[in-house]
Amino acid sequence: MLKVDDEIGMALDGPQVDKLLVECQRSCSRGLFPAVVIALSTAMRAGEIRTLRWKQIDFRLKALHVGMSKTRSGKGRVIPLNQLAMSVLGKYAADFRDRRPEHCIFPTERCAGQDSQGRLQYYDQNLIKPIGSWKKAWNAVRSRSGIHCRFHDLRHTAVTQMLRKGNTIAQIATVAGWSASTTILMIKKYGHLEGGMKKAVAALNWKRFPRNSPVALRRRLRSGKWSSNNQKEAKN
Repeated sequence: MLKVDDEIGMALDGPQVDKLLVECQRSCSRGLFPAVVIALSTAMRAGEIRTLRWKQIDFRLKALHVGMSKTRSGKGRVIPLNQLAMSVLGKYAADFRDRRPEHCIFPTERCAGQDSQGRLQYYDQNLIKPIGSWKKAWNAVRSRSGIHCRFHDLRHTAVTQMLRKGNTIAQIATVAGWSASTTILMIKKYGHLEGGMKKAVAALNWKRFPRNSPVALRRRLRSGKWSSNNQKEAKN
């Protein structure tokens, strides 16, 4: 497993994502590129991606069914897949023509290098056992690209992008599988992107107060415009 830090981390920009993806495509770990694309397209956790099985991908409905998750709200959630994710997964699936629904999307395997035609060859493959870690391949990609981010930062990048596109924290919580307590924490972490408390308080900027509201009554009291009729209205 790749280590996950609870800190908010860094959000990659477009050029950084492009560099990272280019180097992932060059990796001898053929599952790394589709794994990174899934992370950027769904905001899924590394553990959720690593243990995916083919039965969790619905190519017809273009959706991904999350299995076991860190949170109860994250387990079993359904995430729509965008065009990039569908394209990458489709091409990757072609490498596993004899795949079965229960087979791992990212199985344990070793790379033997390239054959005479430049194609990567794999051995010691166990289709029902998920890969243990992408750590070595991931660190090589980070070194070549110069983008020194954690795998968990891909999740933060996806969340940040969704917020910038106008999605609400509540909508993103459903996609990311946040628990109720985590959602509250994330409001504090990402609030600056959604408008945060300034946006919420701005909605309370009333143009005028109702005649008998406490504020209106205090104003009339300070101005001396207080009569027996006002007192009756206030009591009512």
